[in-house]
Formats: sequence, structure tokens, C-alpha cells
Amino acid sequence: MRCPSCNKFVSYGDGRVDVGEIEVDDESGLVTAQVELALDCGECGDDLKGTSFDLSAEDDGTIRGHLATPGPHELAVEADEGSKTDRQEGVGRYAKTFYGVEVEYEVTCARHPEWSASGTLSDDCQASGMDELT
Repeated sequence: MRCPSCNKFVSYGDGRVDVGEIEVDDESGLVTAQVELALDCGECGDDLKGTSFDLSAEDDGTIRGHLATPGPHELAVEADEGSKTDRQEGVGRYAKTFYGVEVEYEVTCARHPEWSASGTLSDDCQASGMDELT
């Protein structure tokens, strides 16, 4: 991709992951998050491409199991800052590049401080499907 600031064909830099709102549903145990991914210019750092992910993770039974215990529950979820992932499918000229995000989270209960559950939210999309930010 050509960077309009550098006026060169450039590779992508480290990128930026912004974890927005992350929530846990008190009844189903479903964890959801909104995450933004921006790919930046390897030369000047300007954002070139970006996309948004609406991530969700089904509960493996740990959260629902806790919610089934007697008493009131006050669930809260915290997440790390997230990281960029990348992978390729195929080889050579026809290889497809995918960029994505991975966010680790931990669910806790204010009424039962000894209990917690953790997991990972992740998704990716093909680079050609991302929005151009320039």
C-alpha cells in the first residue's frame, strides 16, 4: 500500500489495538467486547487501514456454574490491552493475509472474591477487507 504521507510503498508497522467496552452478561455468562484495530505505516506511523471487531465468547460453563450457586452475584470483567495477530493462507503470489486481535479477560464476582474465570476473545479479517483510513 502507498502511504500518502511518505509517498512510498510501505509495509505495515506494529499497529494499534484499542479495547473499547467489554461486558459480561449476568444471566448467560456471555462476554462481549468492542475492539478496534489500526494498521500503521512502517515508515512514518500514520494509520493506513483499520477495522472494528464485535467479539463474544460463549461461557464454557464456569460462569454459568457460578451463577447457579445461591446468593446474589455482581460480575465484573477486566481485559488486557489486547494484541495484534496476523497469519497467511496459501503461498506465493496468491497468499491471503489476515490481521486480527486477541484479548485476554478475567471475570470476577464482588460477592465471592475467591472465584474467577478467564478466557480469550479473538477474531481476524482479510487485509483486503479492512477500511482504508487515509
